[in-house]
Amino acid sequence: MCGWHRASENNLEERVKTLSRKVRARATREEATVACVFVHEDFDRPDGPDYVTAQNRVQAALERNLGTAHYVLAVAEVESWMLLFPHALSAVTSAWKVPGKYRNKDTGRLADPKRVLTSEVCKSGRRYRESDAPVIFERVVASRSYDSPSGSNRSWRRLRDDAATCCASHLRTGR
Repeated sequence: MCGWHRASENNLEERVKTLSRKVRARATREEATVACVFVHEDFDRPDGPDYVTAQNRVQAALERNLGTAHYVLAVAEVESWMLLFPHALSAVTSAWKVPGKYRNKDTGRLADPKRVLTSEVCKSGRRYRESDAPVIFERVVASRSYDSPSGSNRSWRRLRDDAATCCASHLRTGR
């Protein structure tokens, strides 16, 4: 399912109810307790006032139906998060280098972070593909640098805060 933040109120409620049924059915089938549900979507626009409105609207719908749900709305695209971790990009492909003009910046303000990755970070060698994202974030996790990004991004900070809240509330071991 996509387009949660663009959905009409009725459509959003139906999507959330469908997700809720699926989550509960799987938990029942696996005899598990659901601690948290994270729903990710790209905003497809730079950070701004509309981001907060969209985030809050979908988050409220998820909370009404699922309780411990978190709407992970990536400002612009998830690629804006990758630019926060130049070392992880270089660890995947050594030729990938984040130019200085994007370091220590708010990557949520970039209009097209995917273009930055494909045209400016990946100037030589293999080009970035969306299928690289899991490997890049695995490198971020392996290096334990998720709490010390090279720059800022409101949606990354929210994801980290939501994950910390969920872990503190529902998991005995924390991280």
